Amino acid sequence: MVCKNCGADLKPNTKYCLECGSYIDDDDDDEGKTSDLGELSTDYKPVRLREEEEDFAPKKKKRKKLNLTMSDYLIYGGLLTVMIVSIIVIIVSLVTGKNQEEEIQNTASPTVQQDKNYSIDDYEITVPGKYISTIEDSVLYVSDDVNYTFSFQSSQEDFDAYLANPESLKENLKGQYNVVSSTEKTASGRDFIVSEIKVGTENKILYLTKINSKHTAMGIIEVLPNGDWEMALSVIGELVNSINFQSTGDSSELVK
Repeated sequence: MVCKNCGADLKPNTKYCLECGSYIDDDDDDEGKTSDLGELSTDYKPVRLREEEEDFAPKKKKRKKLNLTMSDYLIYGGLLTVMIVSIIVIIVSLVTGKNQEEEIQNTASPTVQQDKNYSIDDYEITVPGKYISTIEDSVLYVSDDVNYTFSFQSSQEDFDAYLANPESLKENLKGQYNVVSSTEKTASGRDFIVSEIKVGTENKILYLTKINSKHTAMGIIEVLPNGDWEMALSVIGELVNSINFQSTGDSSELVK
């Protein structure tokens, strides 16, 4: 390597001449060199080592083995059994419920019950078939079997007089019942005198309503646990409206 300025010999890779102090350019040194390699080809493909290919290849995940103990198997088996039993119970319930629904629909069709006619001497009275009715000791008993039951009979009492003076009714019943209170009610287009009476230790309802100018219908209403005695008044009114007199003879009782 030679300094261009002074011609002094220089060591390779020297940046400044030790004789004249001139800057030595690297290009100056390269000009004298020639390459024996010729032109390098740019048409090449990188070669990847087999190890590198293995590193870049997707690795398969290895399945981990479950180390289950006998107790684990018992627990899982029990859970599976419970699930199967639950599914069976649900299926049976659905099938049973559907069958019961079909049975209810089949049996729910209403049946028409015939009205019942009762007569005594000069009376005829019709009881709708939807009610339970019977005759005992010349007294008609009617019930809807849910809310109430009541007795029904006729008497030659002056209903208008009782209606005008309810206290007279209390005096008239004093020998038979202990009348607690009396009130007037209207049902089925008819006037009623309704009295709360005491029979032994029980409170019951005594009713009176007009049949005609000579006869009064009367009886005792017994209220069932979920019932209402006022519901019975409408039925009593219907029965009074159905009464048919065959003659003007006296009548104080009803017979089948």
